[in-house]
Amino acid sequence: MKTVWKNLFLLLLIAFFISIQSCDNEEIAKNAQPLVQIAISTSSIDFGYVEANSSISKQITITNSFSVNRRLEGNITLTSSRFSIISNIDPFSLAPGESKTITIRFSPSTGGTSSDTLNITHNALNTPSPISIPLSGGSQSPSSSKFSVIPASLDFGTAEVGQSSTQSVTITNPQNSTQTVSGNIAIGGTGFSIISGFGLFSLSPGQSKTVSVQFLPLTTGSSNGSLSISHNATGTLSPIVVTLSGSTQTPTSAIISVTPSSIDFGRIILGQTGEQNITISNSPTSTGTLAGSVSFNFGVIVFSITSGGGSFTLSPGQSRTVTVRFSASSTGTYSGSIRISHNATNTTIPITVAIRGDIYNSIFISVLPMAINFGTVATGQTQDQAITISNAASSTGNLIGSLSISGTGFTLPGGGGSYNLAPGQSKTVIVRFSPLSAFSYTGLVRISHNATGTSSPINVSLSGTGHNAVSISVDPSSLNFGTVKVGQSSDQTFAITNPSASTQTLTGSVYMNIVGTGFTFISGSGSFSLPPGQSRIVMIRFTPSMADYHAGSVLISHNAQNILTPISVSLRGSGGR
Repeated sequence: MKTVWKNLFLLLLIAFFISIQSCDNEEIAKNAQPLVQIAISTSSIDFGYVEANSSISKQITITNSFSVNRRLEGNITLTSSRFSIISNIDPFSLAPGESKTITIRFSPSTGGTSSDTLNITHNALNTPSPISIPLSGGSQSPSSSKFSVIPASLDFGTAEVGQSSTQSVTITNPQNSTQTVSGNIAIGGTGFSIISGFGLFSLSPGQSKTVSVQFLPLTTGSSNGSLSISHNATGTLSPIVVTLSGSTQTPTSAIISVTPSSIDFGRIILGQTGEQNITISNSPTSTGTLAGSVSFNFGVIVFSITSGGGSFTLSPGQSRTVTVRFSASSTGTYSGSIRISHNATNTTIPITVAIRGDIYNSIFISVLPMAINFGTVATGQTQDQAITISNAASSTGNLIGSLSISGTGFTLPGGGGSYNLAPGQSKTVIVRFSPLSAFSYTGLVRISHNATGTSSPINVSLSGTGHNAVSISVDPSSLNFGTVKVGQSSDQTFAITNPSASTQTLTGSVYMNIVGTGFTFISGSGSFSLPPGQSRIVMIRFTPSMADYHAGSVLISHNAQNILTPISVSLRGSGGR
């Protein structure tokens, strides 16, 4: 029993010594590191050169870099009128690993150099309190006669990842300057870019140049950059540096949709405009606000955003309509694209919507009449009628084409061939019908053209009928006297007629072409002249002198076109006993 108690006592003694050794090790660890440590992002801040009555901002970060479950606490003080704390001026209390960013602004009202001290009191054990941060900066009184860059700094504030904002800097060579100022513009710093005004410049006295700077952060945290303007202006330091600052917060979980993904305006008449819409939506299932901006990525001035452009903020379930207009002053094919920056997490940044369209001339043609009927025209005569080709006053381009004609008896004595008519102009084309015989004629005038909305060529139908100006009819065309006793006689007649359809006087002569004997004229021989509708009766007498067959003919010369001249009227008869 004594042995058991002895062993138990030894075990308790060993445990006591182990506990004492563990406590000593913890105390050694605590003494090796201070319980709270402070870290400052910079030991001094130099604001550089700033023009009087302008300002520039810079940032400093305080971090609780190490502690054993203790907060870093303290306060920040600054007394100068030229330096001021514009964000996070309140006392701080930072958990292990937590940071606080302070923004300090330098705003000189007069020229000269300035300095001050930013004091940071704290409870950290790794460095004495307070920590003093020297601040320094220089300024010069503004002068209207000096080359200037305004403002001296750009503070873009806080934005979400993928959300862009734009600010401008104006570079001016004053009116009373005695030199042309030239130089170069460059930019540095993550998230900052020049969207217009980049590169070389040259400004005559009185001229200005605007430089647009965009802040588009892609990661969280603070961002600093600089816009550097090198120049040859006298009396002003070169380069002039415009400080850039901005910060980014963690993006919300926004879900974006853009419809349509491209825009095709198709064909638009010159002088008219077309409009189409793009819809940007934040999904109802989003858990954050959709923010971004709409601008042209590239393109020509024929495209414009009439509504919905610029920055936008959409709560879950909301949409924004962007109206794009297409209008040009000359024909051609145009293209461009719209750039939609955003903070959504479901697609790439930015979204690009391609745009295209065609501008064409609207040309309206008028042709009057569309058909010509010349009616009845005497052979050997001509008749003219006109066709008028017009380019409407509302057309936006020249009416161009040519004319041709087909069909026997039809010609274009005036206005044929090619034509070129400005809006509001007309052209008269003369069509001539010249029938060669008594016949019905048809033809076409073909008018090729470049008018819109009307097929080419336009065909104008032609028709007309030719008739003889002078016609002749002889009735009967032969005389048969039969058998007449020798010593006796028999009379017969035929008629020469100018039809009433004739338009001229029928003239000619009637004479005998005798083969054999026994035929004589009683009346109607010799010259004749018959107006339209009149006739001449010719009487022939047959007096046989012998019992035999007799034959002869009467010839009629004339000016008619329907029968060859002369016309022969045959005569025959027999003598009997």
